[in-house]
Amino acid sequence: MKSPRSPTVRRQRPATDVARDISVPLASESARNPASEGDLRRAVARAAFAVDYQPRHAMRTGAFIGAEALLRWTHRRPGRGGSGGGSPENDRVDSAIEIGGLALSLACLEATAWPGSNHLLSIKVLTEQLRCDLLCLHVAEALALSGLPPERLELGLPEDVLLTVDDDALFAVAALRDLGVHLCLDEFGQNLTSLSALKRIPVTALKLDRAMIRHLSQDEDAVTVLRAVMQTASAFGLAVCADGIENERQRAILLNLGCEQGQGTLFSAALSPVEVAAHLQRGSLLALSAMV
Repeated sequence: MKSPRSPTVRRQRPATDVARDISVPLASESARNPASEGDLRRAVARAAFAVDYQPRHAMRTGAFIGAEALLRWTHRRPGRGGSGGGSPENDRVDSAIEIGGLALSLACLEATAWPGSNHLLSIKVLTEQLRCDLLCLHVAEALALSGLPPERLELGLPEDVLLTVDDDALFAVAALRDLGVHLCLDEFGQNLTSLSALKRIPVTALKLDRAMIRHLSQDEDAVTVLRAVMQTASAFGLAVCADGIENERQRAILLNLGCEQGQGTLFSAALSPVEVAAHLQRGSLLALSAMV
């Protein structure tokens, strides 16, 4: 049996573009481990971000399925000076992990206020978070603080996890599945990952990169590639969501290929938390009209 690992961050991996833009000292212990909604919202205010939501809909009926949480800076991005200990690169990675944890907790809390009880919340996980031993703890704490059932949470894993799978990554992903959350391979197709590598990670869904959707209406080769992806996903029993759907032609092609979920401007732009309830109501009306 594998021994417990200490909560340390692997420093040698370069930060992503997101991490390079983050360097926020979170002064109090309550910012790192918020014990209440008040602690959480004060920590979020200090970090100067908010979470918007990109609605996800059933392709055939238009029914609202859930939404993807999107981090948005509330004003000028924080400076790059770091928090004063260690190298700037390490400070940026640590800050990315902390802000990712706060965004996860905030999104889970806000999702509990959505009308209805079964809508899915999806949120991206940075590579830095996945490589950090604290991710499972952050997810468990976010679920406990918010009361969100784990089956309503979907974590979007970066596609490059398939390119660099090691025992630690497999251990982290398996632990996340043990919590009862869904795992989605995010922006699939961006790096042309081998489809056969899907069997190595216990994901439950794929989210197609918007680049795969953009030229569906004009490019038959794009349709052929997507057909192969859909067939493979079906063989593995994976749900598929298409990102970046902009028109009815794209929607029709995706439906014909067997894609049942989608998000993009055809359905809605990203919404603030207060706008989600109104969109839920509109989504229910759209679904009813589609079924008549």
